[in-house]
Amino acid sequence: MEPLTEIVELGVSIGKEQTLGLIARGCTAAQAEYIRQMKKSEAYKKLGLTWDQYCPKFLGISRVTADQIIARLETLGQGYFRLREFLRISPKIYRRIQAAVQGESIEIDGEMVPITAENSARIRAAVLKMRSEVAATRELAGFQASSYVISTHRRMALFLGNLAGLAQSSHAKPEEIDMLATLARSSVEKLTQIIELCGRRR
Repeated sequence: MEPLTEIVELGVSIGKEQTLGLIARGCTAAQAEYIRQMKKSEAYKKLGLTWDQYCPKFLGISRVTADQIIARLETLGQGYFRLREFLRISPKIYRRIQAAVQGESIEIDGEMVPITAENSARIRAAVLKMRSEVAATRELAGFQASSYVISTHRRMALFLGNLAGLAQSSHAKPEEIDMLATLARSSVEKLTQIIELCGRRR
């Protein structure tokens, strides 16, 4: 098969035939990566087209939408698009839970859960919980909390979730449980000091 024909068929394969799905469910990670590579390689020029012409003709979306997809892939990563295959999540909300996403998995109660259709119900529930925690933090702060404070809150929640998950794990060794207990006690002492400091500053 000629290279030019391959380019055309590849464009069509993720393009117009799948446009309704792309618009209704959101672009998949594979589609986003294809769009980025197509623009980066400028392979569309071999068809005698500009990027403005290629996007609607073979992708079924505007150049603006295609560039937006590429920007989100580069700033948020494939994890954002993987999650969007199973639930609606805005870039704004994703940024607040991004620390929990690693590659093809998301951290839930100290466990790395693969982002797959089989785990979609559990992932939706976990993301809703994370969103609620973020919302509660912002409400408590009167929506004046800095991004650093919100990020610190998220990392602390993940840390505590990890401790709880490891402590409940049936695979943890006795010495590991002892180490976790020591870490938890040390954390409680530090948290108590922080609470006292916060109390004095009011």
